[in-house]
Amino acid sequence: ARRSARPGSAWSERDDARKRAAAVRRLSSGSPATPDPEMVLEACADTARAVASPNSEGIRVQRLFDDICKVKAGSKAFDGLMARLGGDETLLRARATRCGPKVYDGASVLHAAAHHGQAHVLRAVLALPAPLDAWTLDTAGRTALHVAAERGHVACCEALREAMSSAKTDPVGADAPADLSGRTPCAWAAERVKESKTRDALEAALFSPGDATVLPRRGRATAAAPV
Repeated sequence: ARRSARPGSAWSERDDARKRAAAVRRLSSGSPATPDPEMVLEACADTARAVASPNSEGIRVQRLFDDICKVKAGSKAFDGLMARLGGDETLLRARATRCGPKVYDGASVLHAAAHHGQAHVLRAVLALPAPLDAWTLDTAGRTALHVAAERGHVACCEALREAMSSAKTDPVGADAPADLSGRTPCAWAAERVKESKTRDALEAALFSPGDATVLPRRGRATAAAPV
């Protein structure tokens, strides 16, 4: 069996470079909906730097994500959170690490807010003078819209779709983004959300013919098998 290279050695660096190149080739060979490989690798690199950051910085970031998960609209805490994010680009672009079950590793501010249904946080972050890109990816190639759809947060989906449409293109139908698993936001909603009213609302917010993993257009290769 092949032995693993010692971390930090020249062999290790060569192996890491090969893995990065292979990841780019694998991602680049996918369908038009496949996530941008550079954005995925950037998310992975940002998360790795966060893991390696000093404890003091890690604690500061953990407190940030704790606030994002629970802050209420219109509260002084909410105003303070927005002031912190608007005045510190490092915090705005932080990645969650070691935050426990509340937030998964690699989540951005947008992904964390989407995970917890904090639509007011999403709208405020996206309205900052120098906002995060609404198409920001996590380490699994998911946008915050994927996360909101999987969790059944309709208001978050609506806010994100509006912002993503303004920034680039309407993220539904043939332009719906697929993550590394091949799922679009609508596919995640169809797979995970069971409550009928919420499913109907998510379908209204996210579905359009041509979605690569729900109802692809005839003659177009799909990103993954239908759910």
